[in-house]
Amino acid sequence: MKIKIIGSGSIGNHYANAYVNRNHDVSVFDISSEALERMKNVIYPDRYEKWDDRINLLNTEDLIIKYDLVIIGTPPSSHINEAIKCIKNSNANIVHIEKPISLLNDPSLREFNQLRKNSSIKIINGYNYNFSKPILKALDIISNNKLGSPIFINCNVREHWEGIFKAHPWIKNKEDSYLTHFNQGGGALLEHSHGVSYWQYLSGVLNQGKIIKVNAFLNFVSTNKNRYDDISTMFVKSESGIFGSITQDVITKPYKKNIEIIFENGSIEIINNYKNNLDKVIYYNYNNNKSFEFEIPKKRIDDFLGLVNKTEEIYNGNNSEYELSIEFGLDVMKIIEFAVISNQKKSEQNVVY
Repeated sequence: MKIKIIGSGSIGNHYANAYVNRNHDVSVFDISSEALERMKNVIYPDRYEKWDDRINLLNTEDLIIKYDLVIIGTPPSSHINEAIKCIKNSNANIVHIEKPISLLNDPSLREFNQLRKNSSIKIINGYNYNFSKPILKALDIISNNKLGSPIFINCNVREHWEGIFKAHPWIKNKEDSYLTHFNQGGGALLEHSHGVSYWQYLSGVLNQGKIIKVNAFLNFVSTNKNRYDDISTMFVKSESGIFGSITQDVITKPYKKNIEIIFENGSIEIINNYKNNLDKVIYYNYNNNKSFEFEIPKKRIDDFLGLVNKTEEIYNGNNSEYELSIEFGLDVMKIIEFAVISNQKKSEQNVVY
């Protein structure tokens, strides 16, 4: 594939590395020459040992050139406008929009939705962890064991954001970043929205439907310069009636990133980064009271290769699943929207998609 990645920050580096190592033609565009230099001389070598000369760096954008895939890895406030440019210029076959897909109540969404419905461009979401090895292992265990009906799902994405800022040393003052501005796509609920995505994804693949009810509690931190939620927790219920919880925060040390699924006849826990370069899946069988643990070796690239594989399937005309689509990403944003309303009104809300 001929690929353009818009944005040379953290996510741009990750996908440049993943795709170039799958022998795709990768170009990275950024309006900032300084950011491109930082990618080449600092970020990429620090993460992947040395710069890869197969990656093309662009600081002027030619919207006439057509790409098989465009990845939008800019801050959230520009996601939808960048996607609109791709649709209007018809310069991509596939467009990948990073999470969160948009701002809450993004004023550009109406135009985006009108344009995409009349376009042949395939638009996908950037919730890469749904296709990671531990998730696939858990689904394999579920399909090969008689666990009965799912009852409860709990998702935690709880991590102090010092890790994020350490990975972005060019951000000298966190108040200068969108991460500390809720209305720019920052804060726990939006930045760590993998938690909401996990729950919606698992409920769907387990045939339990979408989240239809949410009761949310957000703790907001406000200063003269910023406002963001440092912790968000919500209780949710699916179309089938299973229920559960989602907690996302930017304050927990040490981090806690795990998923628990309780069935009639057993339970499964997925632990991300159980140890350095290791994920873990734990399966407990209620019938014989036996526990089975599976350690899954990983490198940082493995967090992205599942979504890369899925995108290659789309390119080859072999994939159209909802969980990969822009509709899924927008549904996650809709759940977040009603979580905010629930917190404001201090009551359970019905999610209207």
